[in-house]
Amino acid sequence: MLVIHKYPIPLNANFSLLLPEGTEILHLDSQYGKPVMWVLSRPTNPDKIRKFLVRGTGHTIDRGYDELEFLGTIKLEGESFILHLFEEKEA
Repeated sequence: MLVIHKYPIPLNANFSLLLPEGTEILHLDSQYGKPVMWVLSRPTNPDKIRKFLVRGTGHTIDRGYDELEFLGTIKLEGESFILHLFEEKEA
């Protein structure tokens, strides 16, 4: 059985989520003015820690392209504040 869940995305931060293995990021957007992501997962799979980075346009990223996967962009506050979400690749 697959389930869709929604998770809040913190502003301009690094964060981790404990997600079932094989979880797929479906969509990034804002809801009620807050950034969120929707994921598709199989809750019976074993959990795994996944690490994410959120950066605004013009902010620095202290990792290389080979260490990150770009997941998407979220527009907030009438498109005046733009966030970009990345996931750390497995070593």
